[in-house]
Amino acid sequence: MTKKYQTIFETTGTAMAIIEGDTTLSLVNNEFVRLSGYSTKNEIEGKKSWIEFAAKHDLARMKEYHRLRRIDPNAAPKNYEFQFVDRQGNLKDVHITTSMIPGTKQSVASILDITERKRMEEALGEREKHYRLLAENAADVIWTVDMNMGPTYISPSITRLLGYTVEEARAKSMEEVFTPASFEAAMKALAQELEIEKKEHKDLSRTRPLEFELIRKDGSTVPVEINYSFLRDSEGRPVQILAIARDASRRRQAEEEAKHSVEKLINAMENTIQAMAMIVEMRDPYTAGHQRRVTRLACAIAKRMGLSNDQLNGLRLAGLIHDIGKVRVPAEILTNPDGLSEAEFSMIKMHPLIGYEILKTIEFSWPIAQIVYQHHERIDGSGYPSGISGDDIILEARILAVADVVEAMASHRPYRPACGIDKALAEISQKRSILYDPKVADACLQLFKEKEFKFE
Repeated sequence: MTKKYQTIFETTGTAMAIIEGDTTLSLVNNEFVRLSGYSTKNEIEGKKSWIEFAAKHDLARMKEYHRLRRIDPNAAPKNYEFQFVDRQGNLKDVHITTSMIPGTKQSVASILDITERKRMEEALGEREKHYRLLAENAADVIWTVDMNMGPTYISPSITRLLGYTVEEARAKSMEEVFTPASFEAAMKALAQELEIEKKEHKDLSRTRPLEFELIRKDGSTVPVEINYSFLRDSEGRPVQILAIARDASRRRQAEEEAKHSVEKLINAMENTIQAMAMIVEMRDPYTAGHQRRVTRLACAIAKRMGLSNDQLNGLRLAGLIHDIGKVRVPAEILTNPDGLSEAEFSMIKMHPLIGYEILKTIEFSWPIAQIVYQHHERIDGSGYPSGISGDDIILEARILAVADVVEAMASHRPYRPACGIDKALAEISQKRSILYDPKVADACLQLFKEKEFKFE
């Protein structure tokens, strides 16, 4: 061996050996010594057979390859894998490249230790098997499509959801499986996501939850919740879309049942409150209908301001009994045509507190007792019974306060004639931001200005 080739032989990072015709290892490099577990070349060269380093289950194959190579250099594979046994008996996976040295019975072998690679491949294989097992048995449908919407994988649970076999589902386009409205919504959502992809800073792990209607094989539809995200290449570019679909029928049914239960509860509460309101009106016939009219105006204001349906429900119920505390005020005071003394007026001013005491132990879903308690408070702190101000007064109470003043001034009372709606609105306009919440006052004034509301 020339000095140049000897240098290559010794300095390469791969184990190398010269194998004689009788399988003796006549020459090995330092990397081969390290791989074999021996200490020096002298322990191997001329003393060890190549076959000794083959695991028992690979022994026959190795002998056959060596025999064929001697007969015809092209008869045996030049590249193959086997398990190498080192001096300590450890098994190592190796990849070998062999070739005959022309004009001799010798062959040269290059041996690469691929043990770690094999372990990683096996681990990945096990992981893939595990994930496939999860996907194949998941109750949710796992669906992947390429960027042209062509299906690349559909889990077997598609049969439970839509009635199609996996093969039938793969043959369907999205347009055939989605209802027209859902398909349009899905394409719109995808377009939005692709726009986000153009941004420099974006969350690559983001998911998007959506609800669609899918068409079953029998033509019926099923509501589904879908979470979808992009599958990306090594550079973070989207290459596929992953969608996980779940049957939403039971959830929707439960929501409908819950909605009906809430409606029944509200109706029951409203009936109870109507009965309580009648008690007040029976004792004070001159203000009969006051609570209902105040409630109508308060709800119209709240709707104009964009309050939620839930807040509207609470405000409506509170409005119907906002004067419940007057049951403790003597009827002769409520109906006195000669006006009220200071002492009598002080007694009437206690009705929000009495109403609160009556209602506070009832478990409403809304702050009804608090609304009743605060409906005579003013934002400058001049109201009663507590003298609180500004945002310390809950919004529903601020709305009820404006509606209460407008209705009271516009209506007849035993101790005075009706002031009329114009004077009532002038009061609200002049005292907005002083006594009354400006947003509430403006909403009220707009309702009457635009003729969207009038008292019956």
